[in-house]
Amino acid sequence: MHWFFSENRLKVVMPSAMHECAGAWLSKMITRASRRKLLSNDWEDTMDIMTGPEYRNFIGQHAGSFKQPDMAFVPIVGPDWIQCAAFPSVLESGWNESIARREEDARLWQEGSGNAVRVVLQAKVHEPDYRNCIHLVLSVTRAYPDGLGRLALPTHYANIFPIPPDYQKDPTISLDEFYAENCSSTMNAKTEIPLNLSMLRNVAAKYIRDRGYLPA
Repeated sequence: MHWFFSENRLKVVMPSAMHECAGAWLSKMITRASRRKLLSNDWEDTMDIMTGPEYRNFIGQHAGSFKQPDMAFVPIVGPDWIQCAAFPSVLESGWNESIARREEDARLWQEGSGNAVRVVLQAKVHEPDYRNCIHLVLSVTRAYPDGLGRLALPTHYANIFPIPPDYQKDPTISLDEFYAENCSSTMNAKTEIPLNLSMLRNVAAKYIRDRGYLPA
């Protein structure tokens, strides 16, 4: 466990391999989208994918807050496409945080950015149960581009482990959401990038077993 002075709370920090699991999956989703021609060549010139960048530029009641996402998709903006956007679309991972804590984190990103952060992905890994099994939940929180604090839809939760008995539709992220309305005119802002849940299960299962645990 570690005390995070910037967030004024004690957090259980998961092994690095589990942190990297969701990022590895998301990278595969981008590669697949590119291979399927859902992304143009301009994606490489107008989107930086960063691991662990620090953000302290939040506004309003969240001014002074600090966040460091596991992965951030940072649009390149401006007339000459040479300036990093102030805020990214983000992926966060963590051990066994409550739903309330997850929602608070997503709210900080979205309210604190003036809803410039259009999508927050959170992969939450629960600590091993008595059978040494790990539960994994993916949540997707979206914000309206206007109106602080208003969510376009309730947070979508997808159980990765245990595998739910009923079919779960794969979530998507539009290019408009990735770019927060700064999508290049050479790309279709309405294009949806699928996030394949079955592949997340495959990737996560490997990481979980490599750590000596079992998928729930």
